[in-house]
Amino acid sequence: MGGIKPYYIPANFRLNAPQEKEGKADWRVVNEDVSQLGTRRNQVVRALSKEYGYLTWRFAWQVGDGKYVPYKEAVKIYEEGYEEHLKANPDKVQYLSETARDVFDNDESNVVSGNNYYNQGKKLTHLQDISIRRVMAKLGHSFNGDKLVRVRKSRNSDAVGKSLSPKLIPFHRPEIVKGFKPIKKQTEPTIEDFWQLNRVIQYSDSLARLKPQERQTFVDDPKKFD
Repeated sequence: MGGIKPYYIPANFRLNAPQEKEGKADWRVVNEDVSQLGTRRNQVVRALSKEYGYLTWRFAWQVGDGKYVPYKEAVKIYEEGYEEHLKANPDKVQYLSETARDVFDNDESNVVSGNNYYNQGKKLTHLQDISIRRVMAKLGHSFNGDKLVRVRKSRNSDAVGKSLSPKLIPFHRPEIVKGFKPIKKQTEPTIEDFWQLNRVIQYSDSLARLKPQERQTFVDDPKKFD
């Protein structure tokens, strides 16, 4: 995998606003109905940039009444869901430690991302594999097996890998998932539900007043993720 070129998630996932560090950023929600991105991620980004302007908007996630966080913070909440699940299921931790040499979501090249949520696929975003790597390390475990384990609800996944799909793991903060409608086979929201249902689009007037090249300075370095 060492020869595979890394790609980075679009700048609109890494965008800050003037005075963000001081907590005075002027982000406001302009769209609460954001469809699932999937393979359309880059197409959606281009369309929204055409609608709102280059680097004047970003994706954010609602985490409470009137409270929103950017991608960088939202993925950590997503990760917390995996941490709670793996803590409660030590058998899965043991399986991964003994069986896996790494984990992946949609393609084996996902392993190139390591622990960096900014290091994403050229077309698709994958989070669960990164979350699991980070949580395993946080819990003091490493991968000591010889198998690439697919952590996805797929016919190509083994039983443990399938069970680690974000579509199957209950979200640890169900009260913040908006618009969730229980169905017969799913009575509580999952990690995936949080990610898809709570996503919104925010716009910054202060960024819009800057020249395009100046806006670029408010984008996080894709090679760095805390």
